[in-house]
Amino acid sequence: FSEWIADDMKRLDKALSELIGGGPDRDAALVTVSELVHEVRGLGGTFGYDLISVIADQVFRMLEKFDTVGPEQVAAIRVHLEAMKLIVAERMTGDGGAPGRHVLAGLQGVYRKYV
Repeated sequence: FSEWIADDMKRLDKALSELIGGGPDRDAALVTVSELVHEVRGLGGTFGYDLISVIADQVFRMLEKFDTVGPEQVAAIRVHLEAMKLIVAERMTGDGGAPGRHVLAGLQGVYRKYV
């Protein structure tokens, strides 16, 4: 799982950089983020990373609700992706225990702003 998610996180980082840069590939970058988080949300739990699935689902649902993608929306995506990296780095399986619940509580504040 770690190798698989590392590849997806690199692709998500690249797409996020394109969103931040605001270049001509911005629409394609949004599609890439949406497709990757959809994949991650489906497979995270399969490998015991339930918290990754929850966070990926939040990103996916936020993307569905965004009317536009400006700096605030990009920041919301970024904080979720950074949390996913932390969870993988710390091998926070299941719900991540107390640290996982703390991370999720912070992200849910961001999530509720958009959905």
